[in-house]
Amino acid sequence: MFEKFKSKYREYKYAKAHLKENPIESLSILMPKGMVLLAIISFIISLLSFTINNGFNHQMRGSISNDLFTTGTVGGMYHGFLRSVINLFLLINVVVIALKYYRETNGGKKTLFVVDNVVLLGTFLFYLLAQYASKSSAPVFIQMFMYKLFSSIPNLEVKVLGLMIIAGIIFCIIVYKSNNIDMIVRSLRAFLISYVILPVVLLVIENSIAIVKLIFFIVVFGIIVIAVGWGALSSFFSASEGESQPSSSSSKPKENKEKGAKKEMEEKKDGIYVSNVNRMLGMYLFRRTIDNVDYIVSYNLITERKLCKLEDYLSGKVHIYEKLTN
Repeated sequence: MFEKFKSKYREYKYAKAHLKENPIESLSILMPKGMVLLAIISFIISLLSFTINNGFNHQMRGSISNDLFTTGTVGGMYHGFLRSVINLFLLINVVVIALKYYRETNGGKKTLFVVDNVVLLGTFLFYLLAQYASKSSAPVFIQMFMYKLFSSIPNLEVKVLGLMIIAGIIFCIIVYKSNNIDMIVRSLRAFLISYVILPVVLLVIENSIAIVKLIFFIVVFGIIVIAVGWGALSSFFSASEGESQPSSSSSKPKENKEKGAKKEMEEKKDGIYVSNVNRMLGMYLFRRTIDNVDYIVSYNLITERKLCKLEDYLSGKVHIYEKLTN
């Protein structure tokens, strides 16, 4: 890593020393480095501004349902003086690459390249003009011109942006197939770092507390859902086992069937069997008043069921047994 930085520094010193002798080659090296350097400075300033304005403290106090995530100061990286200089460096870099390719190329490719450059530079300058017109410091006639233009053509901003992207892709492909691959690679790397990577990293850092809170909430909520679901399944299978009774064989005498049915009715009348009373993920018993009558009810974290009247239980008319002990 240190060797890579040393190599970049030597490249910078070479470009600076030969700026007068070979301005096109030197500028193609200096402009991308300047874009990245200014983007890093803008990143640091934006992060410090977010910290000084208690951005992290606000996220510490925020809740999941109350504006937890924020765009923070990412917008500052796309506006202001430093962004204007970065845009200017990008424009100079495109012009430098175009001049170098135009000087070294002959034939029909040169015409296609010129047309593509006109479209690319025109759309980029229009983008810069639209950004300038959105500021309050812009002259009124420019603001009115841009307002009428955008209101008369639907989705003008999207169309211009799409045209600029297409022209940029064609530009990169044409130059990439020539002997100027290094210039394209340097420019694309600087563009991605300045316009995409650093703003995304800033957005993630400024929302780091919110991300941790959201992950913690998801984990806790998932544990609760799993515990409740496990309890419901355990209660369901316990109830199913308790309710399933072996059926009497058709070969038994009729008298034995009647005695078995009588005994089953007596058990249902005089006793209630409950699984896992007051145990983890089991049935919980408590008193509840319904229509001015006190009942003993069971609850398994999902459903509630009346078992018997409290008066019948206290008088001994009804007994409650735990199924596992009988």
